[in-house]
Amino acid sequence: MTLVATLESQVESVITRRSAEDLGLKKRDKITVVIKSTEVMLQKS
Repeated sequence: MTLVATLESQVESVITRRSAEDLGLKKRDKITVVIKSTEVMLQKS
């Protein structure tokens, strides 16, 4: 699991270990998050 903390929120993402290795990701690396979604659903608890 990849956890990205921003100044105002957090983004969680799941990628394979191979993808992380291919990208050369390490803890504390600065990255860009692109959120691509065609649909977002919210439900009040």
